[in-house]
Amino acid sequence: MRLLNKILGGVALISLVAVFLTSGVNAEEYVKPKFLRAEFAKEAFQAGEPVELTVHSEAGTNEIERVWVQIEHEQTKRLFSSNNVIYSESGTEVKIHLPEEAPSGKYAIQAIIITDSAGVKTNIFNPGASFDLIGESTDTEKAVFQNAVFDKEQYQPGEEVVLKIEATDDESGIDWVFPSIQHLSSEEYTFQGFSEEVNGYHEFRFQLPDNALNGTYGIQYLTIRDHSGNEQDVFDVNATFEVVGGSLDADAPTLKSIAIDKDQYKQGEQVHINIDAEDKSGVKSVFLYVEHKQTGVQYNDFATFNGETFDFNRELPSNAPLGEYEVFAVYLEDNLGNQVSLFNYEPRIEFEVIK
Repeated sequence: MRLLNKILGGVALISLVAVFLTSGVNAEEYVKPKFLRAEFAKEAFQAGEPVELTVHSEAGTNEIERVWVQIEHEQTKRLFSSNNVIYSESGTEVKIHLPEEAPSGKYAIQAIIITDSAGVKTNIFNPGASFDLIGESTDTEKAVFQNAVFDKEQYQPGEEVVLKIEATDDESGIDWVFPSIQHLSSEEYTFQGFSEEVNGYHEFRFQLPDNALNGTYGIQYLTIRDHSGNEQDVFDVNATFEVVGGSLDADAPTLKSIAIDKDQYKQGEQVHINIDAEDKSGVKSVFLYVEHKQTGVQYNDFATFNGETFDFNRELPSNAPLGEYEVFAVYLEDNLGNQVSLFNYEPRIEFEVIK
């Protein structure tokens, strides 16, 4: 899970801009999709055959569009997911293709996400359905970490850093190692990725940016996975290096002010919000997260620099959900990559959408 969160989330709270369409009903009347039950086609599946299940649900205000399922191996906690599956009236038929090295044993549904045509989601966790996988790998032992060392003690900005990692797995062998390396005084400076096997050990290479922050960097954690899918996170790895001759700016931008031009908009109108932020190396980007309070539908976007401050101009769809909205987070980044996501900013920006 840690690896998945790092890959998907990154260091900053940036997300893709999402525009969701809705029917335009009153916020108080909006009904989310309803989960009924989930059933696997069989109690046991053979290794190599697709795992089939049916998800039964009911539409709410809008039609159900997609269903996503994630299952978990009971012993290793390894996760496998379906693709987004098109909904059907008789129940959504879901297939999950397990890799050849998937461990045998009991699996259960860990999460189901049902999404309607407006982008509104219903999340279900641990609904109870399970199955057994028969005839595949019985290796449930995790790899053993041995050592990690950087090839130098000190680097200049722009140089390549090489990390060598030693780990063993006697049964199925090491598949990959994923290190996360971070500045010890600023979590904004993080380098991570998959290693490559070189002469019996695993090697991770990355290049420091020209504006790399001076100071000490260390290994935040290592994720090691063997060929049977067993993973573990290793912490407290005693390996560090220094950067000299780089940037001294480790501070994220500061929000000076934020203001909206009015507190009520009609469907189809453009929302205008002005943001003023400052940073000694200059503010590179501003991103706002705008959310409908009841349904969670979001209208997120970057603000545009107008020469002095930043303007967020976002046109609402003609059938945007009615009711109350808020800017629930403000993301700021400077020209050196220092970032901050502000959730408790002041004054709070809220507005209402009406017909």
